[in-house]
Amino acid sequence: MSNPKVLIGVVTASQKDYCVEEFKKLLKSFTYDNYEVFIVDNSEDEKHIETFKDFEVEHHSRFNKFGETEAGNVMLTKCQNRIREKFLQSDYEYLFFLESDCFPPKDWIEYAVSFGAPVYTATYPIKVRYKTPSLCVQYLHVLRHKGIDKIYSNSLMLPPDVKFPAEVKPITHFKIGERMCLTHTGIGCTLMRKDVVQYVPFRIDFNNDQKIGRMTFSDTFFYTDCLIRKIEVLFDNRYIINHIKNW
Repeated sequence: MSNPKVLIGVVTASQKDYCVEEFKKLLKSFTYDNYEVFIVDNSEDEKHIETFKDFEVEHHSRFNKFGETEAGNVMLTKCQNRIREKFLQSDYEYLFFLESDCFPPKDWIEYAVSFGAPVYTATYPIKVRYKTPSLCVQYLHVLRHKGIDKIYSNSLMLPPDVKFPAEVKPITHFKIGERMCLTHTGIGCTLMRKDVVQYVPFRIDFNNDQKIGRMTFSDTFFYTDCLIRKIEVLFDNRYIINHIKNW
């Protein structure tokens, strides 16, 4: 019996070319024996897809029908949903979303699949809310959680000085005191089972952006929707994925 069929879905652009050669090597070097790759490239130059000529790749325009550049969260969500569409049209059993500057171990896919979890994810350092890179993890106060709904995402970015033991368990089982728990990571290194992908499309919400005063991306809403629908997210805190950024 063959291993479950996995689609590696990648959204990228020429802005990530500082590590593109290393990333292409990674895509070819995973030790899992039943995966394919699909790349959506939203570079300004549509010819940039030639960079990925060894893989199945499509170009997505950065511009809307009025010739204006789309907002980053709009463009990314459209690219993600194109990958979702591709995934659901075939016999893949798992979708592995991988950002083109994230470098997990070469045996990561078989290890992730072995859990059979609805969602299995690892995280990586980012530099968004704090002066120094910190893990891409968000937490929620249980009192705030009572008001969570599909419109308003009210989680907070984990400060860099908060540490957890290295273990794998449902993300909400990682506690901060008695009233706070982890709820979100990014989806830059995340495996999703097919029933989850069918049930949870990628989305954003402009009302949420207005309420919190900043752009909200689809990964936040993906984990919010998993919370709402009680879909288990298995968070592996033993892996800190190498995130190559030109900070």
